[in-house]
Amino acid sequence: MSTATTSKRPNLNWHQPWCKQCGVCVGVCPTQNLKLEQGEIIETGKCTRCQMCVKYCPDQVLSLLEQE
Repeated sequence: MSTATTSKRPNLNWHQPWCKQCGVCVGVCPTQNLKLEQGEIIETGKCTRCQMCVKYCPDQVLSLLEQE
């Protein structure tokens, strides 16, 4: 993935060009960490790194960042 088209969140990489903004990631997040606002996926700071959003994304546009 190119860094020019991949937007970073605190816990997730989001490959925006592939995203259909279907909201599946928002719906499956057990902590309601993700929001879809004005075409952007926003993290609210409640991520537990469970990877449910990554697992259920039908377009595989999300990936978990490694913890530092």
